Amino acid sequence: MYGLRKGRDGVPLRMKLVSLGSGSTGNCLLVRAGDTKILVDAGLSLADTQRRLAAAGESLAGLSAICVTHEHTDHVAGLEVLARHLYRSGAVVPILCSPGTAAKLPRSFPNVKAVEPDEEFNVGAIEVEPFPVPHDAVQPFGWLFSAAGIKAAVAIDLGSIPPMVAFRLLRSHLLFVESNHDADMLRVGPYHWRLKERVAAPTGHLSNETVAGLLARLDGETQHVILAHLSVTNNVPELARMAAEQALQGAGLPALVHLAGASEPLSITF
Repeated sequence: MYGLRKGRDGVPLRMKLVSLGSGSTGNCLLVRAGDTKILVDAGLSLADTQRRLAAAGESLAGLSAICVTHEHTDHVAGLEVLARHLYRSGAVVPILCSPGTAAKLPRSFPNVKAVEPDEEFNVGAIEVEPFPVPHDAVQPFGWLFSAAGIKAAVAIDLGSIPPMVAFRLLRSHLLFVESNHDADMLRVGPYHWRLKERVAAPTGHLSNETVAGLLARLDGETQHVILAHLSVTNNVPELARMAAEQALQGAGLPALVHLAGASEPLSITF
């Protein structure tokens, strides 16, 4: 289905994605290909990040970059402590984000580098492409990671899927996408009506139903779908999984569906 390029040791490169935590209590995940390791977001404490990495057989040693989706607290709460920890250890680890996000980070952060949307560049063995997503942050990004012919797309915190976002997501071998809420649960749930409007807005969060509509359009290359950022108030994991699996089955697609939890790491190598 796709070719694997060999690394320096002659072993075919594969990609590994480890979700350390996903949800309103903190978001962080690791993408790895060979010796290249990229952290996406740093919404967990340093201790939790290290503990969950260790549980997945990984560590911060040799970290190549940190890619930040946007400036909301659940995505950057642990960034300052993590950045200073890496800096004190002598590691020069760039923090990559949009110009708008960079402007929201403390000026004292070391190694912040603003990158433009749709600008492709390499971090070690991984080709990286940030792309704009619709969310109520200053300049939020999704991220597309490619190595050895394998593509992994990360799209969390977005309220709709415009064509250029769908273009990246539909052609990925692994799709890490939020499935935040069930539309009916949100409608009748306890949130104030203004918060309900914010969540359901095109710049809010994706519903199970919207994600199912996307999955029904996959082209068959996708091997894994990870549903992320599930609301504990307006969703049930079984509902999110069922909507995704029914969409895939209806389209005759064999991709496996996984759920990214808030507190336990999920590791997939592909």
